[in-house]
Amino acid sequence: MSATRWAALCACAAAFSLVPVTEGLSSVRFQHEAQSTSAALQSIAAWLERSGENGWMGSDVADALEILRFTAEKSLAARQKAYRTGETLHLAQIPTDERREFVLFMVKGPDEHIYFYLSSVAEGYKRGFVTAPGLDDVQPLEPAAGERGFRDEVRYWEGIIATR
Repeated sequence: MSATRWAALCACAAAFSLVPVTEGLSSVRFQHEAQSTSAALQSIAAWLERSGENGWMGSDVADALEILRFTAEKSLAARQKAYRTGETLHLAQIPTDERREFVLFMVKGPDEHIYFYLSSVAEGYKRGFVTAPGLDDVQPLEPAAGERGFRDEVRYWEGIIATR
């Protein structure tokens, strides 16, 4: 075998051997993020269950977020907390009905847009929506933007819990 062919085979082998390593690192990082998000959501949900106040979610919001409900239900009972940071209002909700499982974050900033980040302890972030002032409809967020906003809210609520 010529030296050139040997060098080419070694280069190919080296390149192929790197593929599983980088995928493995990416997979490990993803697994760690998913576990840490799940643990954070579990902590937030438990805190809301203990310390949250009675509230509700309107059927229009449940429908827009694709949360299943019975036709006769005009609202869904929830445990919730809300805090204001500057001009931004943060609200977190969990359902009181054990047949449902979600953690919903809502954020209303100074621009009057309301952002919704729907998640579950088991699955993490599911989807995000935004509504603008004066509009009755909600628009889906781009997946990357929704995921970023969701992670920001998880960190925000972890901070709130740590100080309470």
